[in-house]
Amino acid sequence: TGVQTCALPIYDVFSKTLRDNGVEVLYLRDLFCEALNAHPEVRAQFVDDYVLTAGVPGEGLRRAVREYLLVKDTASLFFEVSKGVMHKDLETLAEKPIQLIVNDPYPFVTDPVPNAYFTRDIGICVGNGMIISSMSKPSRMRETLLLRYIHKYHPRFAAQNVPLWYDGSAGYKIEGGDVLVLSDKTLAIGCGERTSVSAVECVANVLLREGYERILLFNNPKSRKFMHLDVLFTMVDYDKFLVHPFIANKECDIYELTLQYGSLHTSYVTESLEGMLKRALHLSAVQLIPVGGGDPIATAREHWNMGSNS
Repeated sequence: TGVQTCALPIYDVFSKTLRDNGVEVLYLRDLFCEALNAHPEVRAQFVDDYVLTAGVPGEGLRRAVREYLLVKDTASLFFEVSKGVMHKDLETLAEKPIQLIVNDPYPFVTDPVPNAYFTRDIGICVGNGMIISSMSKPSRMRETLLLRYIHKYHPRFAAQNVPLWYDGSAGYKIEGGDVLVLSDKTLAIGCGERTSVSAVECVANVLLREGYERILLFNNPKSRKFMHLDVLFTMVDYDKFLVHPFIANKECDIYELTLQYGSLHTSYVTESLEGMLKRALHLSAVQLIPVGGGDPIATAREHWNMGSNS
């Protein structure tokens, strides 16, 4: 399509720029294919998990989707999962379930995953381990399935025995856009529309026993406008932060989670944002860079364009 024709060269230039500066660029597609190629015995289990996660209705239709996907090579399987399985894809199957016979104007059996390029949302590297997100929106739950298989079966993860700090099995929602690694001792996590306090509790109970000293919990409104912490507050250098006025003026409550006598302790932060960051990061000064340059109109416009999400 025209979108693909325009977008791919831009991403290629971006990837080359990263590589030219010593960054290893990894693609979700390549990692997934390498993981399944290293363990072909789990292919059928992945297809079953995908059909379940995608919410394919009816045993006949589930059987049809499985039949369609199981014969694909690994690269084609990733492509089908990404683009979504369509009604027309299943037309050549010998036995058609009722869902393919009764007219349905909606073309997809399983929806595409257009948000997959926001890879930071589905998994967070913290220290020497990972948090695999538990996505709040059904449209994004299939993305974390890909990451679970990569973590479990890809040689670079399996060989290093990379710890999994949280995988969503507790049922509490957490997304990577709400998790900011400020240092090797301090995390900031936003709670709002996409991340729950209970998920933060689970993460804190693990990480505070693995060398982290504190987690700063930003209690944001539960609305689309405040979707993730990183649209309001992002670290761009060890002492520099892009901030929306909502965060800069501390219009949300902030709590500090620490471990005291083996138990999780939660305290309300009364300091200014600047004072809290200096203390938590052991810095003599920090620089808060206002989104939109401090202009109220530019700030609002930049906010809807995720201006503080760097």
